[in-house]
Amino acid sequence: MEFGSLRLGAMFMLFAAAIHLLIAILGGGMREAPYIVAALIIAAGLSRGWRWFGWLALMVLIVVVAVVLARIGTSLAQDALRYIAAILDLLAIGTIFVALWRPRPEAATD
Repeated sequence: MEFGSLRLGAMFMLFAAAIHLLIAILGGGMREAPYIVAALIIAAGLSRGWRWFGWLALMVLIVVVAVVLARIGTSLAQDALRYIAAILDLLAIGTIFVALWRPRPEAATD
């Protein structure tokens, strides 16, 4: 997998979902559920290679990063995990952007 593939973006989103699950276990509770569900849905769409879904995911992730960073300030352990989740989301944004910037692969005409 190379940087700039939608599948790599999906892997970053799976890792972000795991981090949000850890935040929930450490006391974040059900407030983390929307982030977990969103990360899993985005990972599923990106793993299929859907470019249209990549555009949608890109916009959603920009908002998610802002919200995650705005929620920093609860406890040291949760804050550290939120920074990690934000970094994973930013890596996914970069990967998706590069994948969408490249021209669409041509279909084989054999």
